Amino acid sequence: MPIGGMMRRRLIYLLVGLLLPWGWLQAGEMRKPVGRLVLTLKATVAPGGGMGRTTGAGRLTLPNGVAHAFSVSGLNLQGRAGGSIDVEARGEVYHLQRLADFPGNYRRSVGAVDPERPTNTLMLENDRGVLLVVTVTAGIEQTEVRLLPSESGVTLELRE
Repeated sequence: MPIGGMMRRRLIYLLVGLLLPWGWLQAGEMRKPVGRLVLTLKATVAPGGGMGRTTGAGRLTLPNGVAHAFSVSGLNLQGRAGGSIDVEARGEVYHLQRLADFPGNYRRSVGAVDPERPTNTLMLENDRGVLLVVTVTAGIEQTEVRLLPSESGVTLELRE
């Protein structure tokens, strides 16, 4: 084997050896939430199905046990049956460095979600990199319902 090929192979092994643990660290960050949240939403869905606007409130709980109330707007509820529906959603917060990074406008995010999660899981991310993974947990027993962000995004505002 020529020396140039052996050097190239060693360089590749070195780079892969350096980057692989960094990739595992990055993947591990997604799995460790820095907070939990609960959303309580009220929605009205038009008769015959379709989309309905929701209003609601939430509670962010940090690992130290401190809870922060917030309002939420900009979510849509898609369902088959019309009427008013109360929905509860629970989720985790990732990549939150400071509480000041939490409020703002969130857009739907595409990423790897644990395959064990139900299909009614929504991933939202704001421009500061805070990621919310929210799953509808109650209020869908009588009808099939999906929670979707509006085209303008989901707005969260702290109530403190």
